Amino acid sequence: MKHLRRGPSQGRRHLSSRHLWPLLAFAIGTVVIPPVCGLNNGLARQPPMGWSSWNAYKCDISEDIIKGNADRLIELGLRDLGYQYVVVDDCWQERNGRDESGRIITNNKTFPSGIKPLSHYMHSHGLRFGIYSDAGKQTCQGRPGGLGYEDIDARTYAQWGVDFVKYDNCWNGFLPYLDRYGAMRDALNRTGRLMVYSTCEKHSNPWEWGADMSNQWRIGVDLFDTWESLVRVADDGIGIAHFSGPGGWNDFDLLQVGNGGMQFQEYRAQFAVWSIVKSPLMISTDLFKISPRDLSTLKARELIAVNQDPLAIAGDVVRQQGPDIVYGGPLADGSRAAVMWNRRWHFNWPLNDCEHPSGNGTSSTPGLCGPLSVGRNMTLRFEWLGGGSENRWPNAEHFHSDTRALVRDLYEEGDLGIFTGEVTLLVPNRGVRALRVTPVHQVQHASSTSTSNRSFRQQASRETTEIMM
Repeated sequence: MKHLRRGPSQGRRHLSSRHLWPLLAFAIGTVVIPPVCGLNNGLARQPPMGWSSWNAYKCDISEDIIKGNADRLIELGLRDLGYQYVVVDDCWQERNGRDESGRIITNNKTFPSGIKPLSHYMHSHGLRFGIYSDAGKQTCQGRPGGLGYEDIDARTYAQWGVDFVKYDNCWNGFLPYLDRYGAMRDALNRTGRLMVYSTCEKHSNPWEWGADMSNQWRIGVDLFDTWESLVRVADDGIGIAHFSGPGGWNDFDLLQVGNGGMQFQEYRAQFAVWSIVKSPLMISTDLFKISPRDLSTLKARELIAVNQDPLAIAGDVVRQQGPDIVYGGPLADGSRAAVMWNRRWHFNWPLNDCEHPSGNGTSSTPGLCGPLSVGRNMTLRFEWLGGGSENRWPNAEHFHSDTRALVRDLYEEGDLGIFTGEVTLLVPNRGVRALRVTPVHQVQHASSTSTSNRSFRQQASRETTEIMM
């Protein structure tokens, strides 16, 4: 087994897994500063995707609810888009739930079959199974925590076939967080089973030590289903993208999409921002009640592709002025992802039927949802996408004030045209335009390569036909 690294030290990062980067730099013809890499346990090379019970159900969970939502992941096509982890959050345990040997006891009223059969159910349906615990004496909802029971709990999870462990931070007795989280990390290592390790100590700059400890780490306060909370959590993540990398990711918290507290455009903003900053994408809504519009947000294939891009470099804010904020990030093919977010604090239009699950919309412009007056024009300058003052992203020299680039709308999955130096688009209030920006020379190269490959295949086909004749 590839083990998680030991010996974390606060404020210091031990980098690893960089062997492929010289080859990548050679391949793209530029100097590349590699991203920080996370735990070397072979997991979470891209941000994990899945479904969690917490936002929709809190403690009102059961075996049937978990299985039902897992089935819906499959029926709705979400599993096939990459949402593979099904995570049971707090309250699956008995309140005083340890037996004489210290082994944790499942609530047999809500989970009568036990956890191991539930895990097997997920595996038999092409899914992976996750579970919740806490680096304290109790979980946040008063169930048995893992502090002092790390080895027996880790062995239990391994025996149950757990693939993902979320480890919270309540009732911790103010004991050192590195010791508490390190104890479970090491216990998981000793089981011999690979499990994604997700930590939730969010008050000590966890991005500075997270990659030595876990595969993903919560970066700040809990995200609630409100606009104000969304902005606060997003702002907590500005400037820390470089701490993310293969095996270890800044976790901006569960997705709220579908839970009803925000508007359609706000949910689209969350999903687009989470995608470009490479946060784990964990759905946390009742999949039996989700509206078609919110489901379309969760199924935005081209944004999912940004989140799961093999280059695995997290995007960050490249420009902010007043309510306008622009994210950018590099992609493996040399293009850039960008998100323009119009963060007006108040709606200046009445809600219309497109803001509700039963609505059919009033806009003649796809994706804007409402009359055109409800947004504002925003400009994306291509020079902002080079990679900051340090030009730390590959192909930085291809993004400047004279760059001619093909701009594609990632939500609408359509090309907007070729622009020089910048593009100005209408962005709905509190909403986003999510884009892919590809310099024209790369588009032409891809086209010529495709033509060459097609000619080669046609020639090979003719030769094969001649041989067969």
